Amino acid sequence: MRSRSAAVIKYTVPTILGSICFFLFTIVDGIFVGHGVGTDALGAVNIVMPFVMVVNALFMLSSIGGVTIVAVRIGRGDIKGANQAFMHALLCISFISFALSAIGLGMTDKVSRLLGANATYHEMVMEYLFWYSVFIIPSGLSTAFQAFCRNDGSPVIVSTAVIAGSVLNIFGDWLMVFPLQMGLKGAAIATGVSQTVTLLVLLTHFFQKKGQLRIRRFTLEGKLLRKIMLR
Repeated sequence: MRSRSAAVIKYTVPTILGSICFFLFTIVDGIFVGHGVGTDALGAVNIVMPFVMVVNALFMLSSIGGVTIVAVRIGRGDIKGANQAFMHALLCISFISFALSAIGLGMTDKVSRLLGANATYHEMVMEYLFWYSVFIIPSGLSTAFQAFCRNDGSPVIVSTAVIAGSVLNIFGDWLMVFPLQMGLKGAAIATGVSQTVTLLVLLTHFFQKKGQLRIRRFTLEGKLLRKIMLR
């Protein structure tokens, strides 16, 4: 019983702390943008939110599918198969991230109009969307590695990475919105940089080879890719 309780605590406490920090920086981000840039800027960010939600939904689609298959294979003792599924999930995330980043960067005006930005918000929406799209790839990989690191026995690293990214995001928002007066561009860059730092912290789990999963060469399997996407 004690070992089970310790295992529950090991996973739940870091996850709760990471979630608290994530929502805290989201709230603080809105406060800084509202006070430092203005209410119209908050409106512009909200207009971009459907695009952001679609991006995150696609990230979660691949991550959850990949994590499920990896967990089943690790449970069976099939470590080679688990790594095969892990690398396929990373391939899916990388492809999706690249495609979404290309859309956000290359079709900024069209996407902004599609989201409903009128003359009041159009320029601000384009600015935020463009700089958000610059960091879609590290953001997507960060989402994936959070799921896989937690599943690979390192919930503390995930919590540490999320907390470090959240603190950096709050500081970056303050720095770029107030002293540097970079507006929505600064807010988007601060969020992107924080996601990149979160990714770098998560990668230490794989560089130090703490779990079963490894970043390595793999054989492409179309059937496995479909399982990950449709899981």
